[in-house]
Amino acid sequence: MKRFYSRMAFFVLMSFIFTMASAESVNTVNIVSPTDGQEVGARVVVKGTSEMADYESNVWVLVHLKLLGDQWWPQNKPVRDIKTGDWETLAYIGGEQDIGLEFEIAAATFGKDAEKEILKYHETGRRTGHYPPMSFPETTSAIDIVTVKKVSH
Repeated sequence: MKRFYSRMAFFVLMSFIFTMASAESVNTVNIVSPTDGQEVGARVVVKGTSEMADYESNVWVLVHLKLLGDQWWPQNKPVRDIKTGDWETLAYIGGEQDIGLEFEIAAATFGKDAEKEILKYHETGRRTGHYPPMSFPETTSAIDIVTVKKVSH
């Protein structure tokens, strides 16, 4: 009977350790700038921090007009410092007709398949000159979103 309880305790302990290890091996991404409610122009430098647990995902920033729902425009791939996890990219915020409207800037990490989708979007856009919105790809982290208001172009 003592042996049974010892084994049971071992399995409970191992489950706990595995759960804790799994909980810590999650990618995180945060937008530091701009801040929620900030007024912006046609372009804004988006800065943030990240911690990569899987080392295969990459940070990307997507922007959309808040009124449009799940229609997003991927921005250029952020430059990321591997040592600190800090990153930044230039984001484009709508057209002149969008002055006075709110936009959401989202940052997340994306795995290889989602990143291929984003890279294909950019490749097609460069080739055709047309950048239609896309649905938000599957992420490997929580999505951090800030809302900004476009006040100039």
